[in-house]
Formats: sequence, C-alpha cells, structure tokens
Amino acid sequence: MQSPNILILKEVNMETLIKNIKRLMTEKGITQEQLAEIMNIRQSNVSVMLSGKNDDIYYSTLFNLAKALDVKVKELLE
Repeated sequence: MQSPNILILKEVNMETLIKNIKRLMTEKGITQEQLAEIMNIRQSNVSVMLSGKNDDIYYSTLFNLAKALDVKVKELLE
C-alpha cells in the first residue's frame, strides 16, 4: 500500500484543477509567491503546476493546495 505522500493521482482533470486554482487565487487575492509560501514550496513549483505541463498530481500536493486556499479538495476538482 502506497503512502498518501507518494500517491499520484492520474485521473484528475488537470485543466479543471488549474482553472479552479487560478480562480480561487484571484478571488482570495493570492499571488503565486504567496501560495508557494503558504504551501512551503518554491514559487517555480507553483508556476509549473499552473502551466499545465504535468499530467498528474501528488495527493499530498492536492491536499496542501486545498488547505492553502481554504477549500475542500472536491472544490478544486469540480
């Protein structure tokens, strides 16, 4: 059984996820730099994530995004 920290979600619609992250960032007035700081990751990682270059996402990243944006994971995916 894989640890949740290394579980990669391949069934996520990345286009929808990215659109929702950007919308929530705009609504909350959060920049990429601020989101990176909240999530304790590099701004370049946020930039790559929002660029759509990845086809999958770690579960832990998805969970941390939801926490950083103060929403449920479900809201990021729908």
